[in-house]
Parts: sequence; C-alpha cells; structure tokens
Amino acid sequence: MNEASTATHSDQRQTLRMRRFAMGAIGYVVGFFISGLCYLAGLMAPEPILYALPVVLALNGLMFAAFVSGLNLRFSDPSLTMPQLLLATAVMMYGAAIADDTRPLFLLLYPVPFLFGAFRLSVRQHLWVAAFALLCHGLVIAQAHHVRAQQLHLGLELLAWFTMAIVLAWLVVIGHQLRRARTQAQLDALTGLPNRLAVLNALSREQARRDRGGPVFCVCFIDVDHFKQINDTFGHAVGDTVLQRLSASIVEQLRRIDEVGRYGGDEFLAILPDTTLEHARVTCERVRTRIAEIELAGIVGLPRLAVSIGVTQAEVGEQPAALVARADAALYEAKRSGRDRVVLG
Repeated sequence: MNEASTATHSDQRQTLRMRRFAMGAIGYVVGFFISGLCYLAGLMAPEPILYALPVVLALNGLMFAAFVSGLNLRFSDPSLTMPQLLLATAVMMYGAAIADDTRPLFLLLYPVPFLFGAFRLSVRQHLWVAAFALLCHGLVIAQAHHVRAQQLHLGLELLAWFTMAIVLAWLVVIGHQLRRARTQAQLDALTGLPNRLAVLNALSREQARRDRGGPVFCVCFIDVDHFKQINDTFGHAVGDTVLQRLSASIVEQLRRIDEVGRYGGDEFLAILPDTTLEHARVTCERVRTRIAEIELAGIVGLPRLAVSIGVTQAEVGEQPAALVARADAALYEAKRSGRDRVVLG
C-alpha cells in the first residue's frame, strides 16, 4: 500500500460527502421554489418565507464551511448526517406550518431527505429522527387548530399524521435493509473480515477521534511470508484455506474494540485503539506466535506459517495516509531483515 492511494481514498470520501451535501441543498431550493409558487398563487404570505431564508442559508453555510475546511472530519460521523437531517426536518415542518391549505405539498417532500439517513444512521437514530418529525407535525396541527379551528378539518389532519407515521416507519425498515446490504458490501468474501474500503474508513474515524483529543492508537500491517510460494506449490485452494485460518487466528488474539481487515491479497491491516506502541508490539508478537502454531491437516509438506508485521503509533494531526505509510515502511523493514518478526516504525 502506498501513501498516494490512501490520500486518494480520503479525498474521494470527502468529495462524496460534499456531493451528498449538495444534493441536500437542492432539496432546500425545491422547497423555497414551491413556497414561491404558493406565494404567487396567493396561497402563502411572503414574510414567513423571507424570515426562514437567511436562517437556512446561514446554517447550511456553516455546514459547507465545515466540509471545505475539513472540520467535519473531527466528528464521529464526518458526513454530519444527523445535524443535516434534523435541520431538513425542522425546515420542512416550518414550511408545512406556514402553508395552511398547501401543507400536503411540503409533507410530500419530507421522505426525500429522510432517506438520506438510510446508509449512515442506525435504526435507533432513524427512529429518533422519525419521532422528531412526527412531534413537529403534531405541533403544526396543534398550531393550525389553535389559529383557525373552524376552517381546519381536524380528522383529516390527524389521518395525515397517522399516514406519515406509517410511511416513516416503512422508510426506517427500508433504510435498515439498505444499511445491511451496504455492510455486506464492505466484507471480504473469503475471510469474512472488513475489506479494504471498510478498514480504511475505520482508520479515518480513529484518526479523527485521536485528533479530537482521544487516546493513542496503533496501526499494524501484517503480511504472510512466502505466500506466493504456498499458492504456487499447493494451489490456490490451499492458499485460501491458509488465509481463512490466519485471519481467524488474528481475530482471536485481538480485543473486541480492535479492528482488522483484509487490505488485499495476503495483507491485513489492524487498528488497535487506546494502545501504546509497546502494547501493540506485545499484541503483534502474540499474533505472530499463534500463527506459527497453525496446522492444516491433510496437507503434506506445508511449511510453517509465518508473518511479518510493521507497527506504528498515530500522532495527533497525522494524515491516515502518512500513518499507513509508516506502518508499511516498518513492514518492509521486517521483510528486509529476515521476515517472521515484528518491527516498530
């Protein structure tokens, strides 16, 4: 793995977040466009629209600045999904509150931003947002009933609220299924470990946590010694079995809070949160020793399995690309100096 590829990955993730933000901003444009049409048709007063416009622009401007400056990377969710979704909910419900007879137009728009949280939010978080939306909708109905009880068809409004509750619950279920599919897409089919994309995402999150004042953590680059020779001599089926047993052995020696993924081929990347360099070295020595004890029954002549491991400790403000490059350099030194060893970088 090289520094350029990791940097490119980080840039692509940030670009994707910016695109999502831009798509969300289009939703606000559509909402204000509909409000303008309602005003031109004499269905809505201009003042409430003008009151909301600078507030929405200011809040979205702050989020845009966070993405451009990279400040969003300091949060546990760099996409800022929850703040964006709560803001969209509040704005949509404000539009519904000032719309009176055209309220259904704004309620029809709400499922679009709600689905934005499908990939990023947990089921519980999605339910909290749905509850917030239903609470806001209920307040809108209560306010309308207080202002113009004679003109309001309360039964129809309550039916709309109940229908919205069903739709949001349905969308939560759909979002959960989409999230499960996304999780499956981030697993390596052979070993069942997180794949390269997933482990790099985990590394970015841990580095952001470190930059926010979180505890030290270490990165371990693990490479199987002479794996090509195993494939060439015994076939790829045996090579696959070796990778499966080896990955299982690595997981057994790590804690639940540790993360390990298959970077590619016979390379694995492990992230050890709240771990000093010396503790990481002890852990990697245990991993190396246990892998050497693996035996595959029925395979005659298979050499003792061995791995080389490069270990490094993250620094505050360090780019993930630079961190992985240091671990990669330590791994190269382990290979150069004889293999089957742990080298600190």
